[in-house]
Amino acid sequence: MLAQRSGGLSIKSLLFGAVLGSLAVILAVLHVMADYEDALYDQIVASIVQPDSSETQKVVALTAATHVLLEDRFKVFADKSYVSFRDWLFPSGDVQLMDGRGACGSHEHVLGLLLDRAGIDFRGAQMYCADSNPWGCHATIEAYADGNWIAVDPLYNVVFPVSAAEVGRNWDTYKALTPLGYDMKYKYAACATRIGPRSPRSCRRSRPS
Repeated sequence: MLAQRSGGLSIKSLLFGAVLGSLAVILAVLHVMADYEDALYDQIVASIVQPDSSETQKVVALTAATHVLLEDRFKVFADKSYVSFRDWLFPSGDVQLMDGRGACGSHEHVLGLLLDRAGIDFRGAQMYCADSNPWGCHATIEAYADGNWIAVDPLYNVVFPVSAAEVGRNWDTYKALTPLGYDMKYKYAACATRIGPRSPRSCRRSRPS
């Protein structure tokens, strides 16, 4: 009986040790992946941003870089199915940078990481259109540069000089800054700020009826 109990405790100890060992390996792998992602984005920032640039100049340069990095990839992967669960369930920064499969979401993700590595505060801004689903119709970013929030759309390489709310209030004026082919239903008339590091929120939370 004592031997059985001792054996039982030993098996439990072995299982417990195996679980702890597996968790340690997983955490180590995640740490390595995070370090790789940070280093990758640091290299991109270092190659794009000039040391004496203003925060606004950094935002403009990184927005353009995001657009260039993902534009051709989106053309290749837009109509392709996801490769694995990591592609759609855990879309890390390196995955987003590789395939740009999420269109505006991938552009927002990549630019957000670049801004973070460049030391610029940002927050996501989700637009809602009359015909959009509950998750919205377009994802953009607001960056806090030189003391002001400015709306940024990396999918179209557009940097507005004012916040998303201000763009929405004066859309007839600011739509002139958008490129040919810009979807004019993205008029910033209704948007919600997501997970912003600063306050107050500048996007209006109303949705179009």
